[in-house]
Amino acid sequence: MFFRFLLVFFFLITLVYFLRNLVYYLLKGLGAGRKVREAGTKREIHGGQMVRDPVCGIYLPKDIAIRKVIQGKEFYFCSEECKKRFTSDGRVERG
Repeated sequence: MFFRFLLVFFFLITLVYFLRNLVYYLLKGLGAGRKVREAGTKREIHGGQMVRDPVCGIYLPKDIAIRKVIQGKEFYFCSEECKKRFTSDGRVERG
């Protein structure tokens, strides 16, 4: 009896796994999960040096980062929000 239970249990797990993968591949083939670009938009590729935002920690190209000099030291930010959260003494405002 226990052996039959284990056999049915593993069969059901295998079936669920197979069906999950089948649905995933069918949806993937139909375009689910693909990023759609609108006509006329171009993806820009930025080269050069990467800098790190001290507030959120992401890296971004130096030529598109927002630059701020505080006490003679340069800081680069990904957005105006991160720039505002960074205080004049080099600390990150929480909240």
